[in-house]
Amino acid sequence: MKLILVALFFIFHGTFIQCQSITKTWYDMRLLELVVPPYKEAYTALQEDVLNPFLRNISTDNEETVSKLVSNLTCAVQFVRNAINSAVNGSHMLRIEVNRKLVDAAAAISAKEREVSRKEGEIQGKSIEIDNVQRQVATAEQGVRDKEQGLASAEHAVRIAQEKVNKARNCFGRRRRRKRFFRRAWRGIKRAFNALIVRPICSIINAGGIDSAKDARSNAERHLREAQGQLNRVRLQLSSLQSGKSNSEKHLRDFQAQLQELHLNLIILREMYDTSAQINQDLKMVTSHITKVLDASAVLYTTINDLINFDLLIGPLNEVYKALTQESLLKNMPVAMVSEEKLALVKQSLDITAKVLPEMPLNTLMSSVNCTA
Repeated sequence: MKLILVALFFIFHGTFIQCQSITKTWYDMRLLELVVPPYKEAYTALQEDVLNPFLRNISTDNEETVSKLVSNLTCAVQFVRNAINSAVNGSHMLRIEVNRKLVDAAAAISAKEREVSRKEGEIQGKSIEIDNVQRQVATAEQGVRDKEQGLASAEHAVRIAQEKVNKARNCFGRRRRRKRFFRRAWRGIKRAFNALIVRPICSIINAGGIDSAKDARSNAERHLREAQGQLNRVRLQLSSLQSGKSNSEKHLRDFQAQLQELHLNLIILREMYDTSAQINQDLKMVTSHITKVLDASAVLYTTINDLINFDLLIGPLNEVYKALTQESLLKNMPVAMVSEEKLALVKQSLDITAKVLPEMPLNTLMSSVNCTA
């Protein structure tokens, strides 16, 4: 029993790994196509073009330097917003695709469960039929035994009849020798002795007796052949049914294995749906935050300060960073995750630079800065 359980574990474990590998490969490819590129661009631009400039020495007395910083910040924020929107759209599309696969997987499971149910009913029907035929086989076997016994009795009757014929022939021969012996001495007594003693003892048995016994034996042999033929027919029928049941059981095992694989695939898809839904939710939180900050039409300092909020911007982006890193999809990422300590240093530098930043809303600056140059 332990060996069977171990074997089943490895079969299902192997199926799970194979199924997981196929589904994960598809999922990772779609993430790499739809979400990872715009996310990497947005996260990299956020660090290199929005946060990192405030960690360098900024000459607040150099008007050209400040002007360049403002232009770069304006374009960087616009680029980050657009890239995050693309990542949101990609994650939403991926979520739809995963959900479609979930619906297909559930439908496939229902269809396979119906196949399993039909095959189980078929096997049950065959089992009932096999039980009936097995009873027929037992009856036919008993019939053969009865016919064999009947043949043995008929053969015994033939032997008895043959022995009587042989005895009668021997006895008649002795009567003939005795007849010569008494011919001369006992002529007078011959007729009386013949009539009263010799003829009753040595009378030949009717020839119909042996013929009747032989006919009975022939009938017994015919009945035995018929019984054996019937037994062979029901045995062939039983063998055919058992073979059919064996094939049906093999098909059932195949269906059950396929059903198991479909269930495993459904589990994996649900996990992937949850992951894609969480990524989409985190990215939506970021876009909602960026839109709210930009729509406030605050001056540049206030906009940047509100924008680089850890809980509403950096935190959700870091959660996506962790999820993609866990799937090994952020290879060659040029920047690491932003820490709260780094963000605090950025805000300190932003406060120092605040006095030289223009008193203009960021969305106004966006309309006046050429970010395609």
